[in-house]
Parts: sequence; C-alpha cells; structure tokens
Amino acid sequence: MSTSKKAPPSFSPATVPEFKDPHQPRLSPHFTEAELGVEDAPERVKENARYLCREILEKVRDKYGQPVFVTSGYREPRHNHAVGGKASSFHLYEMDRCAADFKVLGVDVVETFDWLRLESGLPFDKVILEFQDGEPCIIHVQATARTAPRRLAYVGQTGAGAEYTPVEVGKPEAAESV
Repeated sequence: MSTSKKAPPSFSPATVPEFKDPHQPRLSPHFTEAELGVEDAPERVKENARYLCREILEKVRDKYGQPVFVTSGYREPRHNHAVGGKASSFHLYEMDRCAADFKVLGVDVVETFDWLRLESGLPFDKVILEFQDGEPCIIHVQATARTAPRRLAYVGQTGAGAEYTPVEVGKPEAAESV
C-alpha cells in the first residue's frame, strides 16, 4: 500500500473546460447565477451579482481570454459565519455590496492581481491577493454597485482574523482601456 499523497488537480483551460448548462440563468455572457451562488437569492442580491460580473469579472476574462473560476461569491449569513467571514463581509451582498474570490485559469494569480490593482482601472472597492501556506492562491475582489469605489489593495494570509498589508494601487485615469 502506497502512502504517497496524490498531487492536487491542476486547473488550466485544458483541464477545466467551461461546461455550463445553457438553461442556467446568466448574470452576464460568461457567468451564471450558480457560479456566483445566487440562484435562489433575492433579486437585490442578483442585481449586485450582475454588477460584479459586468464591471469586474467579465473584464478580467476579456483581458486574459481565459475562464475565470469563482471559488466563492454570495454567501448566506449562516454560511458566511460558518466559514469565519466577517459580519460586514461583502460576500453577503448587502446594500450595494458584492464580492467574489477567483482565479483566472492558466494565468498566474500574482499577474492577475497586479493587473487589477495597477493597470485595469476597474471600479473595485478592494482587491486582496490571499496566500495559503505562504503561496499566493486566490484573489478576493469586492465592489459597490452604487457608491464610489475606494480602490484599495492588500496582500495577506487567508482565514478568519487575517491581517492584510496594503499595497500600491494605480490611478483609474492612468489605466489602460479594457
């Protein structure tokens, strides 16, 4: 009997094709309600999810021409609490707030984070490059659909009570067009 562990699956455009039910309601051309976890959510939550997809996630996908894999979108309050989320988490999609944790398949997560914060000019409120076991693993992006974005960027370890270090953000007017 072997005691060696199997390597975790790698995600790339070749290994994770976009299998989407054509009957699944869409929030935008490339994102479904199920991907953001809003299929049974109130309409106000879906409106916030549509904003996030249209203004942030679709533009990230356009930049790289690769699928964007969302690991966490909307969270119901009980689920948010169970995973250690803050009571004020943008994942709750309260008021005009929305958030997603994601990675672009086949693209280095640091490259995506740097483009978002320095060059994209996208209307994010906050973007965080999260690390797990010292390795960059996922990007958290949050937005506000009806209020001016703060455009903040941080890096830090994932998990409840994590402390993040602020990093530089590019000016929206100096950003490339997407």
